[in-house]
This record gives sequence, C-alpha cells and structure tokens, in this order.
Amino acid sequence: MHRPGCRASTTIALEAIAHGDGRLDPDSLRRFVAAYQTVSPLRLGELWAFPIMLRLALIENLRRVAARIAAGKLDRDLAAAWADKLTQVARKHPKDLILVIADMARSTPPLSVPFVSELARRLQGRGHALALPLTRIEQQLAESGLSIEQFVRSCNRQQAADQVCIGNSIGSLRLLGGMDWREFVEVMSLVERTLHTRTRAGPTPGWILPAATATATSSKRSPRPADSPRRRWPVAPAHSPRWVRPGTGTATGGRTWVST
Repeated sequence: MHRPGCRASTTIALEAIAHGDGRLDPDSLRRFVAAYQTVSPLRLGELWAFPIMLRLALIENLRRVAARIAAGKLDRDLAAAWADKLTQVARKHPKDLILVIADMARSTPPLSVPFVSELARRLQGRGHALALPLTRIEQQLAESGLSIEQFVRSCNRQQAADQVCIGNSIGSLRLLGGMDWREFVEVMSLVERTLHTRTRAGPTPGWILPAATATATSSKRSPRPADSPRRRWPVAPAHSPRWVRPGTGTATGGRTWVST
C-alpha cells in the first residue's frame, strides 16, 4: 500500500480508520488532514491520492477482519467435531470416553479463543463424563493464568467488535463514493489557498504586466479621456512570463525582461 509519493496519504488514511474503527465522516477527515499539514504540508498529488488510500485501507481492514473470522470458524468447526464425537461416545460407549479424550490431547488442538469457547459451549452442563476434557483444558490454561470463562467473554467481545468494524467499513466506503473530492482538495490544499489569495491580492509589488497582457487588460477598462496622454507599452516576446520584473532589458535565462 505504501506507493512512492503516497506514504503521507496512506499514513493519514490508516490513522483515520484506526481512530474510528473504520467509521469515517467528512469533518473528521478534514481535521486529520489539517492536523497533519501543520507538521508537513501535503502536495496536490498526495491530496488527490487520499481517497484512493482511504478505500484501500478500508478494504484491507475488511480483509483482516474476514481472515480472523475465517480462522476462528475453522477452530470452531474443529471444536464442534470433537464435541460431537465425545458426546456420541459418552452416550453409547462411556468406557471408551477416556480413549477419545486421549486422542484429542494427542492431536494437539489449538487452544485458541474460538476453539475453547465453542468446546465449552457444547460440553458444559452435559454431565460429569463430558466435563473431563474441559477440566484438562482448564488445567492447561491455568498454567498461563487464564480460564475458560475469560476465553468465552473474550470471544463474545471479539465477535461484537468484528460486526461493528465490518458495518463501519462498508458504510465508510459508501460515504467515500458520494463525497465531492474536488472541493475537498481545493479546501485542504495549501497551494490552492495561496494561489487564490495571491490572485485576489493582485501582482506582487515590483512586477509589471507584459505588453500583450497589459493591452488586453487596459482594453476592458473605461474609455480613456481624450486629453490624457497615451502610454505605449514595450513589445514583449511571446514566451514572456505572466508577470515580469523590471530589469535592464538584457536577456536572462533565454527570456527578455521589460525595462521601465
């Protein structure tokens, strides 16, 4: 995601998404960009890349959540399979239950939050015989200072957080599709703001209009009184800049400056 020239946009996008758990709104985006530019101004290209980076970051956020949900589903399916097998053996061949528990221990199942939570949900309250595998798992967790109850609460919190994150990310993608990014860039760009300020203020002191521009500008003004003297502007080359500084009339850098 870190493409050349877009690292600033990527950083802001990731921070904004992490701050709101995938929930975005126009005001928060403006605040994030404005706060970042107090330290390092963004170029126009970085501002235009910002909506793309936001979309990529949201999609990456959804990918991470989906990968976590998929891994958790595999662990829950494994726990469900062992729980069904233990339940059937305990009902039909109670004496063989200890052998099945040993087989499960030898298979080294992952003691992850989804696995432990699902196994506890299916076996708790089903009799003393089915409490044996949970007792073994409880002992293993106790070595790390954990418990089955903590895993169950953690699983419930994680599932709720994943649902909120997915909903926020999808809603933010819809929001980005409806925003006017041209207006956003014009408002947040320091370069655009400076250019608009200078345009309203007029030319920089000490600079004059070249002949062609001055003629076009003066032609739009009110008619000149008959008794006022006529001022002739020197002819400027076609490649003159928009505003030229009065100089000595000598060529500088391939351009001829207008002398006054």
